[in-house]
Amino acid sequence: MHRRSGLLLYCFLRLSTLAPVVLAVQASGVMADTAYIPDTGDAWIDRRLDDINAYAWRYGGSFLDELNRYGGMPPDYAGALMRNHRWMPGDVYFAAMLAAELDLSYREVVRERSRHRGKSWGDIVDRLADARANDCLREIRQRIRASYRHWARPLDAPD
Repeated sequence: MHRRSGLLLYCFLRLSTLAPVVLAVQASGVMADTAYIPDTGDAWIDRRLDDINAYAWRYGGSFLDELNRYGGMPPDYAGALMRNHRWMPGDVYFAAMLAAELDLSYREVVRERSRHRGKSWGDIVDRLADARANDCLREIRQRIRASYRHWARPLDAPD
């Protein structure tokens, strides 16, 4: 019986800490009517990031788990970017995966993006990856494909 109550407590604590973050992802959906143009320099990635916005609004918990598990970004931090700084989920995803690909802290990528607000994601990639920008984008495409497999989502999913 003690083990079962421990599991219930764990589930309750997990849900109570994730719930506000999931709500932040879903609340950021009010911005869905505005044009979203991540401008990574790769049209395929740009289309997927727009689709990731739609996915995140519907399946916030899975989205946040993916960022945490494969991008190294904690759910609370991702939620704060969307809730407090009005980042779109696709931008949060790209920042996490870019950081993971370049072996940087996600905070470094977020700071770089925040410092250069008027610049595109493509410019940020060029600044951070330098001569490896094309290789970096190719690897991020692979990370996106992997995320879609984890989510059991077709790559060209209408939502």
